[in-house]
Amino acid sequence: MNLTVSANFSAAHRLPAYKGKCKNIHGHTWKVNLTIHDVVAEDATLKGFGHDFAKVKAELNVKLMDFDHKLILSDEDPLVAKLTDMDGINLILLPKVPTAENLAETIGLWAGEKYGKITVTVWESEHASASFLWPENRDG
Repeated sequence: MNLTVSANFSAAHRLPAYKGKCKNIHGHTWKVNLTIHDVVAEDATLKGFGHDFAKVKAELNVKLMDFDHKLILSDEDPLVAKLTDMDGINLILLPKVPTAENLAETIGLWAGEKYGKITVTVWESEHASASFLWPENRDG
């Protein structure tokens, strides 16, 4: 049994080494699907009931608030030094370039620690997404 919830956040990012328009700061309304695999009932008296959709979605929404209406950059992006001290700039710094793949991994590591075997899919548009499966992608 699998359970999937979806949530959205709006944020900007850039891919500085990319040879194309995505090297510039631009934004998306990102969609995140969180699928929990092999769901077992939390309450044995509720046969067929796994995780509570509302609870999982609320926890995902809280996590996504970390990114909402922020500028997501790699901690090695040259813009970080210029923007860090600017008032009103809400930065999120990642140890990797903020691609859909790396955002899926970042959110997926959080979700995997919380729920076990999961897949996180991050959509940067209705036609482009990246997925991270945990624990299969975990080192060690």
